[in-house]
Amino acid sequence: MARYGCGGIDIKRFNLISDEINAAPTDRHLGVIAGVLLENLLYDLLSSFLIDDPLYAKEQEDEIFGSYGPLATFGLKIKMAFHLGLISEIEYNLLRIVKFVRDRSAHSLGLEEQAPVDFSHQELVNKIRDAFPPKWVKMLPVERRKALEEQRQKLFTSENSKEWFKYFVHYISLCLLVRKDYFVEHRVVPKDINEDVDEDKTEDAENT
Repeated sequence: MARYGCGGIDIKRFNLISDEINAAPTDRHLGVIAGVLLENLLYDLLSSFLIDDPLYAKEQEDEIFGSYGPLATFGLKIKMAFHLGLISEIEYNLLRIVKFVRDRSAHSLGLEEQAPVDFSHQELVNKIRDAFPPKWVKMLPVERRKALEEQRQKLFTSENSKEWFKYFVHYISLCLLVRKDYFVEHRVVPKDINEDVDEDKTEDAENT
């Protein structure tokens, strides 16, 4: 899980992990590393939305992202990011698919009894094929919609969905990196009520 000093994915680290994803020796390895990457990126995104104060850094790590915290797991991070409005519905759907693949890769022997994790398995093919539902694709600008469809036709096959999976893992990763930078830049530190009152009085005095 992305906690206790994890996270911290900048573009340089992202490129290194992307190379590992592209060169994954097995489908199981691909599912695990994709899940780890995106959980760490969600950790960074959610952390960027929290107050940036050294006094509370350990509390955030231990009590929010720690083993028994409300954001301890990949699934909880996905839900919280979505319901806080930090990710879009499309990204939420894609992250849930990655979590499904990660869970099958990391927490089970395979997709069914005696079967290894395999991107040609029909269960994975079906989930990954529907990664971008038509109702959401229609909302995209024409050029992005056209580019997305071209990529899908190029990468997705009913025999093996691996390359399409890699494509949308890359897509979500870049979205999360951009969103994290935005929230770091626009982070707001709330003031105590008495500070706001004192500032209002100062402004009133200056205007009289």
